[in-house]
Amino acid sequence: MDPTVHPVTIKDEGLSVVWDPGVQTEFDLIFVHDFGDGVRRTWATRDFFWPQDFLPNEVPNVRVMMYGYPTKRSLNTIPQQGVDLLRCIQDERKKSKIRGRPVVFICHGIGGLICKNAIITSGNSKNAQRFLAHCVRGVIFLGTPHRGSKASLQAKFTRIVKQFSAEQRRASLPNGRSSLWDQLSTFGNIVDKFRIPVECFYEASSSQVVEEASATMGRGERTHALSTTHLEMCRFKSPTDPGLVCIVACIKRLCTDPNDVVKPDEKYAVPMKPPFPRNVHFCAREGILEEIQNIFWPNHHFQEDQSRPLGRKSITLQGAGGTGKTQVLLEHMYRFHAYKRGYSSIFWLNSDSVAGLEASAYDILGNIIGHYDGMWRGATDCDQRIAHSLKIFEPPITTRATLMEAVNKASSVKILRDWLSHEPNSRWLLILDNYSPDVDLHTILPATDVGHVLVSTRSYNAYPGSHSIAMPDNIGEAESVDLLIRSSGKGLKVSRNDMAWASTIVKTVGQLPLALDQVGAYISNLQISLQKYAKLLKSEPERQMNEKITNTNRLDAIWEISWSKLSEKAKGLLQLCSLLSAHDIPLKLLQGGKRDIGWMIDDETISEAIGCLLSFSFASSSPDDTSISIPPLVHTWLQQRLEQDEKALQQYRELVTYMLTSSFVFDDAKTPSEWSYERQILPHIIRCTEIVESQPNWGGKSMDDRSKEVVCSLAKAYERLSDPQKACSLYRLALNSVKKPGYTIQDFKTMDAYGVNLALQGKHEEALNWYTQALEGAESTVGMENILVLNIVLHMATVFMEQGQYDQAAEQYQRVLLVQEKKYGKDHLKTLGTRYRLAVAYTHQENHDAALELLHRVRDVRERSPSLGTSHPSTLETLESIAKVLEKQGKYHEALEIHHSVMNRKVSSLGENHHSTLETVDGIASMYMRQEMWNEALDWNGKLLDGLSKLFGAGNVKHPWTFSTLTRIADVHHHLVRYDDAEKGYKKAYAGFKDLGIETKELETAIKIGTVLRKRGHYTEALSYSRTAEKGLEKKLGRDHTSTLAAVLNVASILDLQGNYAEALKRYQQALTLYTKLSGPQHPDSLATTSAIANILTKQGAFQKASQLYTSTQPTQEKILGPNHPQTLSTIQGHAILLGELGKYDHSLQLQERVVTAVSNALGISHPETHLATYHLAVAIENKGQLTEASKCYNQVISGLPAQHLYVLLATRGMGNIHLLSQRHEQAHSLYQRAASGLKEKLGDKHPETLRAVTSQALALMKMGRLEESESMYRDALGSCGETLGAEHPLTLTAVHGLAQAWKKRKKFKEAAAGFRRAKEGREKVLGKAHRDTEESRRALVKVKRRSWGWFF
Repeated sequence: MDPTVHPVTIKDEGLSVVWDPGVQTEFDLIFVHDFGDGVRRTWATRDFFWPQDFLPNEVPNVRVMMYGYPTKRSLNTIPQQGVDLLRCIQDERKKSKIRGRPVVFICHGIGGLICKNAIITSGNSKNAQRFLAHCVRGVIFLGTPHRGSKASLQAKFTRIVKQFSAEQRRASLPNGRSSLWDQLSTFGNIVDKFRIPVECFYEASSSQVVEEASATMGRGERTHALSTTHLEMCRFKSPTDPGLVCIVACIKRLCTDPNDVVKPDEKYAVPMKPPFPRNVHFCAREGILEEIQNIFWPNHHFQEDQSRPLGRKSITLQGAGGTGKTQVLLEHMYRFHAYKRGYSSIFWLNSDSVAGLEASAYDILGNIIGHYDGMWRGATDCDQRIAHSLKIFEPPITTRATLMEAVNKASSVKILRDWLSHEPNSRWLLILDNYSPDVDLHTILPATDVGHVLVSTRSYNAYPGSHSIAMPDNIGEAESVDLLIRSSGKGLKVSRNDMAWASTIVKTVGQLPLALDQVGAYISNLQISLQKYAKLLKSEPERQMNEKITNTNRLDAIWEISWSKLSEKAKGLLQLCSLLSAHDIPLKLLQGGKRDIGWMIDDETISEAIGCLLSFSFASSSPDDTSISIPPLVHTWLQQRLEQDEKALQQYRELVTYMLTSSFVFDDAKTPSEWSYERQILPHIIRCTEIVESQPNWGGKSMDDRSKEVVCSLAKAYERLSDPQKACSLYRLALNSVKKPGYTIQDFKTMDAYGVNLALQGKHEEALNWYTQALEGAESTVGMENILVLNIVLHMATVFMEQGQYDQAAEQYQRVLLVQEKKYGKDHLKTLGTRYRLAVAYTHQENHDAALELLHRVRDVRERSPSLGTSHPSTLETLESIAKVLEKQGKYHEALEIHHSVMNRKVSSLGENHHSTLETVDGIASMYMRQEMWNEALDWNGKLLDGLSKLFGAGNVKHPWTFSTLTRIADVHHHLVRYDDAEKGYKKAYAGFKDLGIETKELETAIKIGTVLRKRGHYTEALSYSRTAEKGLEKKLGRDHTSTLAAVLNVASILDLQGNYAEALKRYQQALTLYTKLSGPQHPDSLATTSAIANILTKQGAFQKASQLYTSTQPTQEKILGPNHPQTLSTIQGHAILLGELGKYDHSLQLQERVVTAVSNALGISHPETHLATYHLAVAIENKGQLTEASKCYNQVISGLPAQHLYVLLATRGMGNIHLLSQRHEQAHSLYQRAASGLKEKLGDKHPETLRAVTSQALALMKMGRLEESESMYRDALGSCGETLGAEHPLTLTAVHGLAQAWKKRKKFKEAAAGFRRAKEGREKVLGKAHRDTEESRRALVKVKRRSWGWFF
């Protein structure tokens, strides 16, 4: 088809093609117009329609389409219009029979939102509509509003619509509560998931409709300014218009640069790494291969849409050893790879053991890392991208070395399973060879129901639920003859006589593929005839080669024939390999034998022996010739053969452990690749460990130094493999035979290594005991200046630092420093390292001057050193330590200057967004937070967040560091009383930690959410988060962990605010018990919890107990924390409230005034905490009868806090009191009613504060003469108070007194007398006889008695 220019008439709705290059098409370009503008008019001036007139000449490989949609409908239908666009594209592609073609969108204004909804719908779809998200190669937005609050986005919609004519403005707009905004906010997640490039253009004119902050997504995308209006930003008069040139450049980049974006099918298309070369002699199993293919790919649909997930299918190939299962799997792997059929990647795993699975998974991870390295090589954040793709977040990944270190310390199987679980990674084939039921398949198979799994095993029903295919033991006579002819090399010159002899051999040895391959290798290697081999077989004893005997016996005979032709070196090597795992034996491991095995004189000799084994099919080589494998049946035969000679077995057992451990490298120069080596040979390490632990004489006196060295080396290997427990048992094995006075240098090395192991496990005292023994022996044997002795002392110092024994640590560092200065010189790198560690010890001792002196000396030398210099990490580390000391001395300005200097050096040497640079930015932000410089902290945390976005990829926030930074930004908002922003930040971080599975961080963030919700008065939601945190942290960290206790206290404080005093008190008492146990009764946390208990007791009416606690706690807090510390002021405020309840109004007022003064001086008069303190001051002033002053304070609270804030409702009730006491009963009733309604909604019907407002409302009704209503309200309040607070609570007694007053007014004098009597007696008991309320009940009782006697009638 020739390139076609389509008619200029374009449909108002649906897709219209305006240019189609036919077979040259590589991309689809879809234009989506703005709301209210025409499909063509959006992009055209009178004479120039650039998508048709100009674009095809610049980007000839694209098909250009225009999409139209109805613009007179409500903008609330944007989600539906997005679905319509998606369906339109889907229908068009189905009609055109197009699959997988990349798409680029160019969208103007609100058309961009329709496009976003189409992509969101596709990305979230589980069916065929998902194709679009996989196909989108990029989106160009022109003046599309992306960011802002719902209200601001609503305003931008209005401004956009106003650009058009009145007729075009008839559609209704979405309101601020529309779900549209929430749906659009998920676009960033889809962009991240499918790695969709975005480019944003904004207007730079004076009359901006959508300003830059909204027209850009702020996710690291490319942004561009156009000096034009909103309407004209996509209409151009000529091809040379700068705006058009810029837009077309973007289109070219997205349509021609394959490296600009990595699509999911590219990201997961990892090159195949087969375990063995392809078997050129493969034959006779075509039926099995076809059956596998038909199960996995019915109807041979290999080339189906590659963007669709591949549903999970599993096949188990079950059969005896030697039947060719591995060869069938290998051939299937090669065939599907060769034709690029169906799979994005194919992986081979050895699954005969847990260790084998781990080792082969590690090898696959190396292949995945290499694949990503090729894709992202040159990118500054290459290693960070790789780590993120593998879901590795800790430790911080800055280099390839730190990446490999993280991989080496984690479970390779888990990392691989997580990688296979990526949602877009859904078209893989996993081959599990030699599967053993001892391996749990769930450890490697993702929970997602995608991917193909092919398993080979000897075990019956090993993988329930999979399709099972049985492998016959024999392959048929004709196929057997064919295989023998092929493997013997006779294929091209075979004669009838050869065929006859081949048939004879097959009848003798059977039809087992492994046997035939072994025979063929013998014939080919020795270049003998088939007839001669047949005669060799005939010469074997009849009992071995009778046609009726088993395959095993036949194989034994065949192997014995081949064994006899091996060189002695090859035999020795094969017997060594028989004691290792059968699979993947690295050449490096075998070369470790050069130290102890006499014939292994050099690498060439070892290679010759390997070559001999390969030629006789006793081994197979990996495709890159770096390792060999022994067929499992051959491996078993060799073991049985060696076990017949006990002396030889013992000798080879010893030699194989020497060979393995000699291949390790444990010095300081050990590289991550050498760590990788240990992961790769894990199965061999396990086999040698079993040999070591099974030695009958080891553990007694007979273990020599070489044997101890072997055991110690294995222990160090397990430490590298992150298994300190196994290492610990091996160190103990090596040390069991050590007794004074027969210590050797090897014993001292082992003691030191064991001490390091114990220290890493936190067993510091045990470590010190072994260090002490090692030091005493080594120092007396080799002297203090020996490197072993110096290392032991340094290790001891490290333990002392961990224990907080800084004096002892400093003493040990000084001891080493003296020797190093003498031995190496004062400026040697080792000397500098010790001097630096000594300075750190001095810092912990608070010996700041001495620490600074040493640090300055270290800094000066490191800066002058040619090998280090001013920007070397060790130099910068020294500077940062100097800054920390200065900060501790209160020299904040100097400390900040150093931090900024370090940052500038890192920017120059590493770049602005390097991990290490951002660590310094993090440190600066943290320092501002510690100094409570909140605005600066917010600024620097924002810079850090921007840098992290660039470090981990544009818009990519799924990293713990990012979420920790979001948490800190929320902390700043919290301190700045921006509770709405704080809540949003905490919740975003909470969701992020939850998504990453970092449970502790998730739960600790839940505490923060609960705290800010509590302060906002959202108690139900706050309690839900806090209880989730409490339960989760207790399970994960224990009840006595500080984080768990923080959650317990938050739950208690919310229960307190909800009026659930009994449960709150229970939790506070539990927390106090644990704090006292952990830190003592005078620790600030213990004192604060005691104060909280006193506050609860006050609310419960237990005034005497509360008074005792306040009296003991307040002076201690003032002494330890200071008189104006927040915790001290909280206790003083609680004590003042108690004094008010007890009628000691002068003292109460004095304390409340002190609190308000201290809080306002510290936080300012407008801070919420100041308003809360002012409320309590108002209550104290009201108690004194100073109504005007109290009214002023209540009004300050009402005007200073949000309308539905708890304390606004309480202050409203307080204003009701003022009006009631001033005889303005109706106004009082109105305020009480408003307060009660708000409190019911916020706290519930039975909360004490709600009930207090209800009793006040009842009193106002009584004053207004509405006695029946008053009595009813008092009755309800009394019932709720008794149920919630108890019969003797002061508020219950207030309700009793009020009800008695209502009865009195209604002339029910007997009931009134009983009520007043109950109120009087209760108040005497709880408040005391002198309390104002008690006296009020007493006087009322006297008066009602007189009335009941008729004295006033």
